Amino acid sequence: MRILFIFLLALGGFAAVAQPTLPNILGTVQGRVVTISWTNPYNSIKKISIMRSADSVSEYTVIGTVKKPEMGGEDFTDPHPLPGNNYYKLAIVFNSGVSWSSNPCRAYLERSEMDAQHATQPVAVVAPVTDHAQPTVPANPPAMDTLAGKREVLQLPASQPVAVTVPDTVRIKPPPPAPIEITHHPKVNIAFDDPNAAPATFIKSAYIFVDTLSGHVDMSLPDDVATHHYSIKFYDAEDHMIFEVPRLHHSKIIFDRRNFQHKGVYRFVLRRDVVELESGYVQVK
Repeated sequence: MRILFIFLLALGGFAAVAQPTLPNILGTVQGRVVTISWTNPYNSIKKISIMRSADSVSEYTVIGTVKKPEMGGEDFTDPHPLPGNNYYKLAIVFNSGVSWSSNPCRAYLERSEMDAQHATQPVAVVAPVTDHAQPTVPANPPAMDTLAGKREVLQLPASQPVAVTVPDTVRIKPPPPAPIEITHHPKVNIAFDDPNAAPATFIKSAYIFVDTLSGHVDMSLPDDVATHHYSIKFYDAEDHMIFEVPRLHHSKIIFDRRNFQHKGVYRFVLRRDVVELESGYVQVK
């Protein structure tokens, strides 16, 4: 039986550093910029994308990419953070094609500091648009940064100013209100669920289950793995994908419970070729 581990234990002689080890990351505010740092214990990562959001749950956008990740301490500088809360996390892709997400971290910038930053920046004056002239948009090429002289980090450019044309104000007299027609409807009875009812139970999967002794998630696929393309994805309670394995090469696989980052109920979708073979839930304890 083959055991699939996405988390690897650090070597016994690995020295303790200030930067947290993946999947944990650290956000530090330095003046008007935010520096994201982490320690990478893996030598099989293909790409790391840095994402940012204002609410920690959704609306994450990619603001930079580490092209050639290496083992050891790494960091990324966000020169244009948002005023108030900034939530960051890493989207990690391994050479095997497995996708993984780090734990989010929070960095807070006072709005007064952001207002002072904007006040010190020069304001670009755009000439009015006429039939014979067009406004010139200043070029803002992508900024290039360096991670401790090891590799390049591509940062997305700051947003360009947008010229907004205010249309003429047109006042339209609203039509007179229509007469109100009152209709009597029959009485409707609404039934509520009994709070003392038994909780919902999950249908037992034919292929995936949780080992009661180890707590790991075990998978037992049919013997046609070599002739069919099997893949699986796991999602958390908010339906965010935790990780996926795009190709399963063995019929007996154990997923280490540390891949799921915390206890709870997770949804999975198992596919054979392009057809969904099974979907269900597992509870990691």
